[in-house]
Amino acid sequence: MGIEGQIQLEQAVMDRLLAGSHPTLARLREQFALSSVRGREFTGCGFFTSFRVSGSVLLLENRSFRIGDVEARLRGMQSTVGFVQFISGGHLDMLEGYTYNEPWPDEVVVEEIWYHGGQARDVASLNRMLDVNTPGDRG
Repeated sequence: MGIEGQIQLEQAVMDRLLAGSHPTLARLREQFALSSVRGREFTGCGFFTSFRVSGSVLLLENRSFRIGDVEARLRGMQSTVGFVQFISGGHLDMLEGYTYNEPWPDEVVVEEIWYHGGQARDVASLNRMLDVNTPGDRG
């Protein structure tokens, strides 16, 4: 499996997932900038990438939630792929990528990335979700 394409995909997806002016997104971008990959698991129809966040990064008051409004088209796939970033206990935890009934490609080449519904993000909906304090709830 070509890991370079996978890493580029993960970076592009995280850039999209964490984009925006909301203070929670700003904190998550800080965490991502100081994080490292703890592990990657490929499931056949997707992947899980776990992050290790530096101890010096400020957490989000023990909040747990998910952000999942990004999709992509990968070369050679019939359908799109989706992504969910899990935030657990106030820090970036895991990025999940998944297909819709297709195997995950051996070589990942991104053709296009967008938000659900198009190129523009539903900022109002995202902000409402980010403003809800959900301690201990994984999603």
